[in-house]
Amino acid sequence: MTPTSHDPELKVFRFGVICEFKAQPFEEVADLMGRYRDEVGVEHFVLFFDMPGLTQEAMDTQLEMMATEVLPRLGVTLGS
Repeated sequence: MTPTSHDPELKVFRFGVICEFKAQPFEEVADLMGRYRDEVGVEHFVLFFDMPGLTQEAMDTQLEMMATEVLPRLGVTLGS
């Protein structure tokens, strides 16, 4: 498969988008997710927080940062 975008950060394929957020500040993650949404039309993201080698504490921290820092920057609010 070849990317349909000429932007190297947006790896867009016919059946989805591949994106890795490795140790990036949450502002950059929110910006990139927003670009996928706005420029490509991505409506759903599948997020994995249980990457090999991470401790439970690190995974919990990543999940919390996504919920409290990244998603609000995208205009997403989670129900309680």
